[in-house]
Amino acid sequence: KQWYQRRGTGEVYVNFRTYKMSDVPTDEKELEQWLYDRYEEKERMLERFETTGEFTENSTFTLLDLPKGRLIGNVIFWYILAFFLFDLYRCVLGNLWRFASGFVL
Repeated sequence: KQWYQRRGTGEVYVNFRTYKMSDVPTDEKELEQWLYDRYEEKERMLERFETTGEFTENSTFTLLDLPKGRLIGNVIFWYILAFFLFDLYRCVLGNLWRFASGFVL
């Protein structure tokens, strides 16, 4: 998956491609070269996007309109959830550690 944000516009463009597992090399050296080729391809696509506004010759875009209020609400929700879960895990792991440290092996 590749993403790119044009500076100053607040727009994010995403371009992705899927590959069949049978098309991905299994040999380590071949896989390494295949990954390098994908990286070079991505760099060419980003250069093209910067100059033409298209990732490839036949690029099509689907506009997704995300209301900023909803987006901010989602960010706040996930931040609070992550903070709560971190505190919960810390508490559970701390209690397990105290319980386990009471046993002498």
